Amino acid sequence: MRNGITATGSVGVSSTRVLVVEDEFSLRRTLTIALRAARYQVTSAANSVEALERLRLTTFNVVITDLMMPGMNGIELLKAIKHRSPETKVILLTADFDPQLATDAVTFGAFGCVQKAPCGMIAKLTKKVEQALNHSDAGTKRQRLSQLVNWSIGQ
Repeated sequence: MRNGITATGSVGVSSTRVLVVEDEFSLRRTLTIALRAARYQVTSAANSVEALERLRLTTFNVVITDLMMPGMNGIELLKAIKHRSPETKVILLTADFDPQLATDAVTFGAFGCVQKAPCGMIAKLTKKVEQALNHSDAGTKRQRLSQLVNWSIGQ
């Protein structure tokens, strides 16, 4: 197993590195605890500057980032991550679904978006992380955009 990838090409959960970038402390802590309970190796950052420093030091399989943060927003962080590490899957967290923002996110290489919600968000996020880890990079932007459209209409 190397960087969380087994000899068969699948990702081992316990060796999967996930970076959570969220400026709201309580949500960052909740996500970190939940993802650790799902057996991921989780590191957290309170903002994009911290996230970029952690990305400089460590390779992550998945980055989960808030869309709206002070300073560099989630789209700008997404661009920086994809520039440094194109294979890293990025999932954006958003309080409100914005079709244009979702389109921009996919255009710049996001794997998907998860809406912040009081119910069900952790399960949706964990499922999205699993999908990202099992996703082939051969997937097209059209397929990812279709996933976002289905998400926005609740499918």
